[in-house]
Amino acid sequence: MIDRLAKAAAAATLAALLASPAAAQTPPDTPNSEAGRYSFAPVEGGVMRLDSRTGAVSHCTRRPAGWTCETAPDERAALDAEIARLTSDNQRLSARVAELERRIEQSRIGPPPVPPGVVPDPTRPPETAPPAGRELPSDAELDRVMTFVEKLFRRFMAMVQTLRPEPPPQTPPPAPNSL
Repeated sequence: MIDRLAKAAAAATLAALLASPAAAQTPPDTPNSEAGRYSFAPVEGGVMRLDSRTGAVSHCTRRPAGWTCETAPDERAALDAEIARLTSDNQRLSARVAELERRIEQSRIGPPPVPPGVVPDPTRPPETAPPAGRELPSDAELDRVMTFVEKLFRRFMAMVQTLRPEPPPQTPPPAPNSL
Protein backbone atom coordinates (compact mmCIF):
# COMPACT_ATOMS: atom_id res chain seq x y z
CA MET A 1 0.00 0.00 0.00
CA ILE A 2 2.82 2.39 0.79
CA ASP A 3 4.22 1.50 -2.56
CA ARG A 4 0.96 2.58 -4.20
CA LEU A 5 0.85 5.81 -2.23
CA ALA A 6 4.45 6.60 -3.22
CA LYS A 7 3.66 5.95 -6.85
CA ALA A 8 0.51 8.13 -6.68
CA ALA A 9 2.44 10.96 -4.97
CA ALA A 10 5.20 10.73 -7.56
CA ALA A 11 2.66 10.78 -10.40
CA ALA A 12 0.88 13.81 -8.88
CA THR A 13 4.17 15.67 -8.42
CA LEU A 14 5.19 14.84 -11.97
CA ALA A 15 1.85 16.02 -13.33
CA ALA A 16 2.11 19.27 -11.35
CA LEU A 17 5.63 19.91 -12.65
CA LEU A 18 4.61 19.23 -16.23
CA ALA A 19 1.48 21.38 -15.98
CA SER A 20 3.17 24.43 -14.42
CA PRO A 21 5.18 25.55 -17.54
CA ALA A 22 2.07 25.16 -19.68
CA ALA A 23 0.07 27.29 -17.28
CA ALA A 24 2.80 29.93 -17.13
CA GLN A 25 2.82 30.35 -20.93
CA THR A 26 0.48 32.91 -22.44
CA PRO A 27 -1.05 32.82 -25.88
CA PRO A 28 1.01 34.59 -28.56
CA ASP A 29 -1.60 37.30 -29.21
CA THR A 30 -1.33 38.82 -25.74
CA PRO A 31 0.99 41.74 -24.89
CA ASN A 32 3.35 39.38 -23.10
CA SER A 33 4.23 37.75 -26.40
CA GLU A 34 7.11 40.27 -26.66
CA ALA A 35 8.96 38.39 -23.92
CA GLY A 36 12.20 37.04 -25.36
CA ARG A 37 12.11 39.38 -28.34
CA TYR A 38 14.89 41.57 -26.97
CA SER A 39 18.28 40.55 -25.69
CA PHE A 40 20.45 42.90 -23.67
CA ALA A 41 24.21 43.24 -23.29
CA PRO A 42 25.83 45.58 -20.76
CA VAL A 43 28.07 48.26 -22.28
CA GLU A 44 29.75 51.37 -20.96
CA GLY A 45 27.08 53.93 -20.09
CA GLY A 46 24.08 51.59 -20.31
CA VAL A 47 23.02 48.49 -22.21
CA MET A 48 22.72 47.50 -25.86
CA ARG A 49 19.33 46.11 -26.86
CA LEU A 50 19.02 43.74 -29.83
CA ASP A 51 15.60 43.19 -31.37
CA SER A 52 15.64 39.53 -32.38
CA ARG A 53 12.85 40.07 -34.96
CA THR A 54 14.14 43.09 -36.88
CA GLY A 55 17.83 43.03 -36.01
CA ALA A 56 17.68 46.66 -34.85
CA VAL A 57 20.24 47.64 -32.23
CA SER A 58 19.54 50.34 -29.63
CA HIS A 59 21.69 51.92 -26.93
CA CYS A 60 19.70 52.25 -23.70
CA THR A 61 20.68 54.55 -20.87
CA ARG A 62 19.15 55.34 -17.50
CA ARG A 63 17.88 58.90 -17.25
CA PRO A 64 16.08 60.70 -14.42
CA ALA A 65 12.76 60.07 -16.22
CA GLY A 66 13.55 56.36 -16.67
CA TRP A 67 15.26 54.22 -19.27
CA THR A 68 15.52 55.60 -22.81
CA CYS A 69 16.69 53.73 -25.86
CA GLU A 70 18.09 55.38 -28.97
CA THR A 71 18.44 53.41 -32.17
CA ALA A 72 22.07 52.92 -33.09
CA PRO A 73 23.05 54.13 -36.58
CA ASP A 74 22.27 51.40 -39.07
CA GLU A 75 25.09 51.11 -41.54
CA ARG A 76 23.38 48.20 -43.25
CA ALA A 77 21.11 50.51 -45.24
CA ALA A 78 24.11 52.49 -46.47
CA LEU A 79 25.93 49.29 -47.36
CA ASP A 80 22.88 47.97 -49.24
CA ALA A 81 22.64 51.26 -51.17
CA GLU A 82 26.33 51.09 -52.06
CA ILE A 83 25.99 47.46 -53.17
CA ALA A 84 23.01 48.42 -55.37
CA ARG A 85 24.99 51.32 -56.89
CA LEU A 86 28.01 49.16 -57.59
CA THR A 87 25.84 46.44 -59.11
CA SER A 88 24.24 49.01 -61.41
CA ASP A 89 27.65 50.40 -62.39
CA ASN A 90 28.92 46.89 -63.02
CA GLN A 91 25.98 46.09 -65.32
CA ARG A 92 26.37 49.40 -67.19
CA LEU A 93 30.12 48.91 -67.63
CA SER A 94 29.67 45.28 -68.70
CA ALA A 95 27.24 46.44 -71.40
CA ARG A 96 29.74 49.11 -72.50
CA VAL A 97 32.59 46.57 -72.68
CA ALA A 98 30.40 44.23 -74.74
CA GLU A 99 29.58 47.09 -77.15
CA LEU A 100 33.26 48.06 -77.50
CA GLU A 101 34.26 44.44 -78.07
CA ARG A 102 31.57 44.20 -80.75
CA ARG A 103 32.95 47.34 -82.45
CA ILE A 104 36.52 46.02 -82.32
CA GLU A 105 35.43 42.73 -83.85
CA GLN A 106 33.47 44.59 -86.51
CA SER A 107 36.54 46.70 -87.37
CA ARG A 108 38.61 43.52 -87.79
CA ILE A 109 36.05 42.00 -90.12
CA GLY A 110 35.70 45.14 -92.20
CA PRO A 111 32.80 47.34 -93.20
CA PRO A 112 29.35 45.83 -93.28
CA PRO A 113 28.32 44.22 -96.56
CA VAL A 114 26.84 46.42 -99.28
CA PRO A 115 23.10 46.01 -99.59
CA PRO A 116 21.92 44.27 -102.77
CA GLY A 117 21.35 46.59 -105.72
CA VAL A 118 23.89 49.19 -104.54
CA VAL A 119 27.11 49.27 -106.52
CA PRO A 120 29.99 50.98 -104.72
CA ASP A 121 32.15 53.41 -106.70
CA PRO A 122 35.69 51.96 -106.67
CA THR A 123 37.26 55.36 -107.49
CA ARG A 124 35.71 57.02 -104.48
CA PRO A 125 37.27 56.28 -101.09
CA PRO A 126 34.88 54.85 -98.52
CA GLU A 127 33.19 57.42 -96.33
CA THR A 128 34.32 57.30 -92.78
CA ALA A 129 32.37 58.91 -90.05
CA PRO A 130 34.27 61.01 -87.52
CA PRO A 131 34.92 59.22 -84.24
CA ALA A 132 32.01 59.21 -81.81
CA GLY A 133 31.72 62.47 -79.92
CA ARG A 134 33.92 64.39 -82.41
CA GLU A 135 32.65 66.44 -85.31
CA LEU A 136 34.67 68.14 -88.01
CA PRO A 137 34.88 71.93 -87.76
CA SER A 138 32.70 74.04 -90.04
CA ASP A 139 34.08 76.34 -92.76
CA ALA A 140 33.39 79.39 -90.59
CA GLU A 141 35.42 77.91 -87.75
CA LEU A 142 38.29 77.09 -90.11
CA ASP A 143 38.26 80.66 -91.50
CA ARG A 144 38.38 82.06 -87.97
CA VAL A 145 41.35 79.87 -87.09
CA MET A 146 43.20 80.77 -90.29
CA THR A 147 42.67 84.50 -89.65
CA PHE A 148 44.06 84.10 -86.15
CA VAL A 149 47.11 82.18 -87.39
CA GLU A 150 47.79 84.83 -90.08
CA LYS A 151 47.67 87.66 -87.51
CA LEU A 152 49.93 85.68 -85.21
CA PHE A 153 52.46 85.08 -87.99
CA ARG A 154 52.47 88.74 -89.07
CA ARG A 155 53.04 89.90 -85.49
CA PHE A 156 55.85 87.41 -85.10
CA MET A 157 57.54 88.58 -88.30
CA ALA A 158 57.18 92.21 -87.14
CA MET A 159 58.93 91.35 -83.87
CA VAL A 160 61.72 89.61 -85.77
CA GLN A 161 62.20 92.73 -87.91
CA THR A 162 62.48 94.96 -84.83
CA LEU A 163 65.05 92.67 -83.25
CA ARG A 164 67.29 92.51 -86.32
CA PRO A 165 70.34 94.73 -86.09
CA GLU A 166 70.32 97.48 -88.61
CA PRO A 167 72.87 96.95 -91.34
CA PRO A 168 75.73 99.47 -91.46
CA PRO A 169 75.16 102.29 -93.92
CA GLN A 170 76.31 101.36 -97.33
CA THR A 171 79.19 103.39 -98.65
CA PRO A 172 79.63 103.70 -102.35
CA PRO A 173 82.20 101.32 -103.64
CA PRO A 174 85.55 102.90 -104.31
CA ALA A 175 86.05 104.03 -107.86
CA PRO A 176 88.44 101.94 -109.80
CA ASN A 177 91.74 103.53 -110.54
CA SER A 178 91.97 104.41 -114.08
CA LEU A 179 95.37 104.36 -115.66
